[in-house]
Amino acid sequence: MLNNRRRHDETKEDVIERLLTETYDPVELEEYLRMFKDYGADFIAVPETALAKGCLQVIASLPSGTAEEVDEYVASTPGVTIEGDDFLAEFGIARIDGGGFHTYRRIPVAVPENLQGLDPVSIDEGIENVRAFVREDREPTPRRNETIALEDLVTDLVDAGASAVTVSHHPSLAKRITA
Repeated sequence: MLNNRRRHDETKEDVIERLLTETYDPVELEEYLRMFKDYGADFIAVPETALAKGCLQVIASLPSGTAEEVDEYVASTPGVTIEGDDFLAEFGIARIDGGGFHTYRRIPVAVPENLQGLDPVSIDEGIENVRAFVREDREPTPRRNETIALEDLVTDLVDAGASAVTVSHHPSLAKRITA
């Protein structure tokens, strides 16, 4: 039972810190990420930018009917401990379409073998990927703002799994490349 009464040697701030410490019960990274796998997610990734800012967001492809249960679990989780540091846990219910399966600026946690253009990643490898990012205090992958040759772009798109690439130019619109 929590005792929120101030002891004779405590300040108000001491009481608040003690109560937060007594009630804060984060889960370990491995338990947290395996929960997504247990609910049937085959693709799991963690955005680098959010993680670098202290927030563990998870992108997962969940079977229909499980997203709400996962969202409830995440909402009841006060935080996740990674390499001794605490991270805020976030998960948003969203359907991942074909374009959502990528690992650009995302740490791959679980990638099945059948996703074209992506190397498979086991859950154990993925958990270590996240730990290494935190342990090594990495920064998010820089955005690709440089101009590249069209040949290189098409080659990269095909290597990433694009089955067709079209280039179009409309007088009223900017040039577009669709993959």
